[in-house]
Amino acid sequence: MLAIEPNPLNVALLERTVEANCDLEIAILPKAAGHELGWIEFVTYEAEGDVHNPSLLGRIGDVASLGKGSRVRVEMVTLDSVAVSHNLWPDVVKIDTEGAEALILDGMQHILSQANPVLIVELHNEIAERASMELLANYGYLVSPLSEPPNQSYPFHVIAARCGRIA
Repeated sequence: MLAIEPNPLNVALLERTVEANCDLEIAILPKAAGHELGWIEFVTYEAEGDVHNPSLLGRIGDVASLGKGSRVRVEMVTLDSVAVSHNLWPDVVKIDTEGAEALILDGMQHILSQANPVLIVELHNEIAERASMELLANYGYLVSPLSEPPNQSYPFHVIAARCGRIA
């Protein structure tokens, strides 16, 4: 299993979890997943319950409304580039990127067309939902909600698979 996480606070939590559970075979890649290779800046903030969520500067929401946060610059990779460099072709991909879902999907087009993984995606807003649904439809994916989204409130989870991939 490979966890890709851009937030240094979450990377530290993941590392402690893996260390405490020696039977877990999880590699951690401290980078951001996206639609292209390069560098990107996030604002991290502490949410209720001490969960640390990044927000992509200039792309998602109003970062001023997040309260006190820290700017973090991290390397951005595509899932396609990770698949090639690590020779990992996933069967299942979980995407929870605080509104950047379509950017992640855009960066994994080779995986979508060749590996056909089952996807579990947390959709965070209408723009991300529309863009993600369009991209998935272009690759022949069928999308179903994991639970009924009450009046389209966000976030909500969907599962996506190509025909015949899951029963």
